[in-house]
Amino acid sequence: MSPLPRVLPLRDQPGQRLLSGIGAVRDVQVETAPGERLLWMLQIVELRSAEGAASAPAGTRQLVAGLSGPQLSIRKPQGLVPLRRDRASELETSAVLMRRPSSRPSGASRMLLLSYDAAEAAPSLAFHGLDGEHAFAGGTRVLIALEGELSVDGQGVPPLSAAVLDPEHPVAVRAHGARFIAVRVTQPVGVR
Repeated sequence: MSPLPRVLPLRDQPGQRLLSGIGAVRDVQVETAPGERLLWMLQIVELRSAEGAASAPAGTRQLVAGLSGPQLSIRKPQGLVPLRRDRASELETSAVLMRRPSSRPSGASRMLLLSYDAAEAAPSLAFHGLDGEHAFAGGTRVLIALEGELSVDGQGVPPLSAAVLDPEHPVAVRAHGARFIAVRVTQPVGVR
């Protein structure tokens, strides 16, 4: 494995087909416990058709957020809920059902999908717009660049790329007109 931070262009990550619809699911970072039990997994979901479905691992919860392209909506018990690019939505089911507007322009709609075992991981997505320098404390696992100029410990992170970080060490971030998402994963209260 390469040293951290490691910059990954999201479009270049290997993709798997959606359960239904036209698009792909791309893994960004996966952390497992002994015995290959999933702790958390960060993926990018791309949808090109009007509707689609992805599947998260059974027994996990999900945090989802819009990334780029025409707005996506996800099915929740109360109906279709539009995803926002500045706030995460929670899902308590492993089926992720998505829909794009019927008058959608061509291209892909992308969303961030963070699946986790709630007994083992307590993730959060923080949405930032920054100019200047900032330090991120340990525990931050991934930064997803959305727009603007972003560098992590002197390494450039282009838009629609991820910087995978060492959660044990703080990182220095320099930004100019940057919007990005910080992914933190800690243990839930009471877990050691």
